[in-house]
Amino acid sequence: MKKFNFNFPIKSIIEANLHMQTIQKALINDYKILNPKIETITSERFLSIYSSWDEDKKNNFIRTVAGKANFKKAKVFFENK
Repeated sequence: MKKFNFNFPIKSIIEANLHMQTIQKALINDYKILNPKIETITSERFLSIYSSWDEDKKNNFIRTVAGKANFKKAKVFFENK
């Protein structure tokens, strides 16, 4: 059986994950993000807060919004913002 690898843009993956109730709850409880939308987490205001976090908190946030499988792509996405 052939395995398919889909290569979706990381922004689309994060946006889809933000619609999941479990991720929304984690963002509210752990990061106090009350409006989990792609526009919120890519805004200049949020990115300045994100840049002040320690590396562990940044990595946990990325795992929350993008998942373990997309960690590297999401890390690059947030570093380039």
